[in-house]
Amino acid sequence: MAKHKNCPNCGAPYDLDTYRCPYCSTLYYDMSAIDLDNKEPFYMKIRKQGMAITQLVVPTTCDISITYDDTYVYAGGIKVAKFLNSQNVETNIGFQAVNIPGKNCLVQMEV
Repeated sequence: MAKHKNCPNCGAPYDLDTYRCPYCSTLYYDMSAIDLDNKEPFYMKIRKQGMAITQLVVPTTCDISITYDDTYVYAGGIKVAKFLNSQNVETNIGFQAVNIPGKNCLVQMEV
């Protein structure tokens, strides 16, 4: 039985196993299975230039910062209102490769 979720871009339902909305083609990767707090190693597979690279990695960085740009309105030297001009969320996640057990290598490559 396929699991479904709504696309964060267009709101249409899509199958989580496809990683792409069939309506607007937005890519979606659910990384909630990765526990960034306990730094447990996991295998990550990346495709690049016609090859697939598999690495055993551990999370090294997980920083999330939120910044706001506010405008304040003063009357008689007293702050009476605040307007939110913009906000920005920056997520920085890093991974470090470790040796693959029994293979004594950092990556496996497939063509």
